Amino acid sequence: MKSYSLRHAVIKAGMMILTAVLTPEGSARAGVKDGLLDIYWVDVEGGGATLIVTPAGESVLIDTGSAFERDAGRIFKVATEVAGLARIDHLETALVCPVNRVGEVDVYQVNHHGLDVSNNPVFVHALAPRISVMNNGARKGTAASTLAALRTSPGLAAMYQLHKNVRDDVENNTTDELIANLAEKCAGNFIKLAVAPDGRSYTVTIPASGHAKTYRTRKIP
Repeated sequence: MKSYSLRHAVIKAGMMILTAVLTPEGSARAGVKDGLLDIYWVDVEGGGATLIVTPAGESVLIDTGSAFERDAGRIFKVATEVAGLARIDHLETALVCPVNRVGEVDVYQVNHHGLDVSNNPVFVHALAPRISVMNNGARKGTAASTLAALRTSPGLAAMYQLHKNVRDDVENNTTDELIANLAEKCAGNFIKLAVAPDGRSYTVTIPASGHAKTYRTRKIP
């Protein structure tokens, strides 16, 4: 993976755009400041943009939303104003795991925004996640089959969504408390997960609403 300045966000067409001025490279970083592994799900309206900051201050941005100033601006705001970053160290627009076998997990980032073309219940149940996070849009994702797969997954304690589904099938939503953006026209609120330094717990927050809940990590055999 290559290192990129936050002045650039790779968009779907492969171009690099960002319309903001950076702070000096020596600025404080979230992971270094709090000693946590921090994960931010940035609201890019049903696209994908997951920012990870390690305890050492190294940052990874996975996907960058759509080719709009809105998405680049939201990523920039979370990265600089919230995470305190001066640059993105690694950028990935696609992740493939052709060999590694994944077992049970604590956190499941719902595939494909929660569309019904993904999230097979056999797969979801095999992972047996403790919580799920869906980077859906107000009218994208939250398919009935996906919500059913999550709700019937053994041991699932909470389902988080970036957006409330405002289509007619409003039953395909988690509880409002676990949704970052309740209105279709929104401010682009994000969801954050922070792993404790000892790895024994993690806290999920929605800063805009004040929601915060800590979960114990799965015991490793």
